[in-house]
Amino acid sequence: SLRTHGTRGIDLHFRQPIRAARCHGDEASVTGDTRLESFALRDSHCARPRGKEIMAAQQLATRTARAPPEPEFVLRGHSHAVTALRFLDEQRLVSGDVGGHCLLWNLATRRPVQNWAAAPLGVLELHAHAGGLLTQTRDGRIRLWDLENIAEPTTTLATNSFFFARCATVGHSEDYAAPPIISTSQPSRPSRKAESGIGAQLASDDEEEEEVSMPPAKRWCEQPGHARHLVLAPTEPPEATLLWDTRQNAPALKLAPDAGDRTLVRKGDASVLGNAMAMRLWLPQAQPSSKPPLALVGHENGRVLAWDLAMPVPQICAKTPQNSFSSPNVALDVNKEG
Repeated sequence: SLRTHGTRGIDLHFRQPIRAARCHGDEASVTGDTRLESFALRDSHCARPRGKEIMAAQQLATRTARAPPEPEFVLRGHSHAVTALRFLDEQRLVSGDVGGHCLLWNLATRRPVQNWAAAPLGVLELHAHAGGLLTQTRDGRIRLWDLENIAEPTTTLATNSFFFARCATVGHSEDYAAPPIISTSQPSRPSRKAESGIGAQLASDDEEEEEVSMPPAKRWCEQPGHARHLVLAPTEPPEATLLWDTRQNAPALKLAPDAGDRTLVRKGDASVLGNAMAMRLWLPQAQPSSKPPLALVGHENGRVLAWDLAMPVPQICAKTPQNSFSSPNVALDVNKEG
């Protein structure tokens, strides 16, 4: 888990026994003042960004509230305040800063093994993605990197989102086995063709049109290996989100709720969803599953919408009551069972 406080460094904590399940930094809570508060979990890794430094300590796993331990070691290398962290595995940590630079750390040697400029603006989010690294930055871009060759990103996606909402990935590689869509259209009856005259000419034109017609495009869940390549990201308008398959140049889906008319309500009115602030992408790991894949989006007015991604046209299948939360939803998570 990750925790940021203040503006002066990153503390990295190890809890025994070390488990790979949390080496990816999947658990974190972000407060409104951009701090990441650590959880007292059963897992191994806990990082605390503190400005330009990364600090490490060791303690036993506990669920009791107590002061954090003293750092075991400090990782120095950033020239700007650190804004994003992600464990890639037990021995590798990647960090990004407000200047747009990323460092890949070897935790055994406590030294950076890669240092590169990921973007001209700050790094918002980092994910292990499809065998490489995904970076989301304040210039409205998502970039994919091959960590063996970081001279240029392998893929760049334009989200048109320039605020602080962070993208989400699936976190596992089990594809969703989508049930087939049953067509309700009736097969057309064979028509009697004219052998000559204007009828024959029209029939010939129809046959040519049928020959050049394109087959229907595959749904996102019909692309093999999609779980490793899906990304849920903010976009414009700010209450909407995009589902990307990063192997494609265009988004697979756009989730755009009715956000209410901002011009007709006072500021802070609960009927206005506001910006998409936090998001999670969930696919069932046990296949086949009776549960649909979900996109969970937390909004500025505190509401959380759950989108059913198995529908041909995504639908909101659940949402929190209108007055459940009085402040913006800046972080959320979902367990493996959904």
